[in-house]
Amino acid sequence: MSLVNILTQTGTNVSEIDFTSGLDSTYDIYLFKFFECNPATQSTSFSFQGNATGQTGFNEVIQSTGGSAYHEEGGADTTELRYTTWTHKANLTTFQRMTTSIDNGSENSASGELWLHNVIGTNHKQFRYSSVFMSTSNYCENTWGCGYFNTQGNITEIRFKMDSGNFDGQVTLYGVAKE
Repeated sequence: MSLVNILTQTGTNVSEIDFTSGLDSTYDIYLFKFFECNPATQSTSFSFQGNATGQTGFNEVIQSTGGSAYHEEGGADTTELRYTTWTHKANLTTFQRMTTSIDNGSENSASGELWLHNVIGTNHKQFRYSSVFMSTSNYCENTWGCGYFNTQGNITEIRFKMDSGNFDGQVTLYGVAKE
């Protein structure tokens, strides 16, 4: 397996980063890596949503679930694993959160990755993600989840955004080539 860099986008004080090209039948798997996504608004979440070919609004139906592990900065609370209700979607068209409650301090941000499988064709368009970030409660948190876009249409566009306000950050799209 090798990664083929398709497109890198860097945003400064932007409301969203959209990928409106690059997702097609060239690869079975696509990988987005996001780096240092720092929100302007305190205690917001980094999220994504897709668009099927010919659609608008980034509002595809999503089924998903996820969990997290975290550690409080001072060592007082060290939850090993937990199910996170904010990652769960049952046929909802809202954005899929990959984090929650990011601290907007200049040294804090969210980083991680989003994998997309089978974006072209009639099968479910599966995804999985993982992220790490510093929360407003001084917790270093690792989140992960999986799910699918419940549509027969091809997912050819992805939008990344904070649930509230603008952000700085970088997102790179890769095609995963079989060797």
